[in-house]
Amino acid sequence: MKYSMKWDEWLAESRIGPFPAAIVMVAAYLALQTVILSILATWAGTGVGVDDAEQLIYLPYLWAGYGGSQPPLYTWINWLAAQLFGTNIFTLKLVKYSVLFLAACSVFAAMRRFGYTKATAAAAMLGLFTIPQIAWESQRALSHSVAVVGFCALLLLAMANLIERRSVIAYALFGLATAAAILAKYNDVFLVLALVAAVLSLRELRGAILDPKFAISVAVAILVLAPTTYWSLMHPADLLARGEKFGIDLQQRRMTAAATGAGKFIMATFNFAVLPVLVSALAFALTGFRFSERHPKAPTREVLLWRTLALGLAMLATLVLATGVTEVKARWLVPVLVILPLAMAAYMERLSPRGRDA
Repeated sequence: MKYSMKWDEWLAESRIGPFPAAIVMVAAYLALQTVILSILATWAGTGVGVDDAEQLIYLPYLWAGYGGSQPPLYTWINWLAAQLFGTNIFTLKLVKYSVLFLAACSVFAAMRRFGYTKATAAAAMLGLFTIPQIAWESQRALSHSVAVVGFCALLLLAMANLIERRSVIAYALFGLATAAAILAKYNDVFLVLALVAAVLSLRELRGAILDPKFAISVAVAILVLAPTTYWSLMHPADLLARGEKFGIDLQQRRMTAAATGAGKFIMATFNFAVLPVLVSALAFALTGFRFSERHPKAPTREVLLWRTLALGLAMLATLVLATGVTEVKARWLVPVLVILPLAMAAYMERLSPRGRDA
């Protein structure tokens, strides 16, 4: 246990050259995955999965939108990488793990910008890898869902920067991050709405949104989204191509559909959150933490994370019940539940000293 604590302290507090040790460790892991999986896929002749195959089809083209109901940002990034490294499996892996590295760095930087310690920022960043959809599914098969993780984390960093600085550049960057998140996956709009609503609900922070300069964010987001929005309006069949995956049956009774959708939503949330929660509970248990003790009130920065999480889940649940959706997959909740490891790390810091050990 003592050895583990020393390793944890080094990982959280030390630097390797100019970079935090935790960032370097994640970079090394992702670089290793990029190389090893590219070699294995080529050597074993396994090729690529459905999602990566779709990317290979679109790689020669730089369009404002693509078929399959998917937004274009991830394909744009693959197109750019292909200009440098060619159209091959290595390019696909490089993009995927670079976007995951963007997520890790953005989470670390956002937590530091919110005023948390290096240890808490490292715990939040590494906590991303307790999420099955990130630790396994995103590396095994997914494409656009990887972009969700990367650009939702970047959106959170942009908001943290906006709250701290409130400069013209900060507002412009938040607008750009908002557009990037939506162009990564359309359901990222739920994180945008939940994050803005959470900030507005907190007296200490709402001035950042009520500031007239917030119009800059809105204008930048609209400008960046305009080409793809126009393309989508001109190609409605492509935009709605995979609508059947939501399991909406107009012949089904409304109450029956709502009950089915609610059950699937609860199960998807459970499947997403169970591992991060169990890992955190184990960490608390190993440090001998007692929840019965009196603890400090949550600071605004922590409330923001929990409130964003709660509002986002409430919006998604309302949509499921209102539209008759009967199929909900855990990965569709990534834009909101990606906040969970960050909120739990913030909670741990507040419950020092045992919480910090956890």
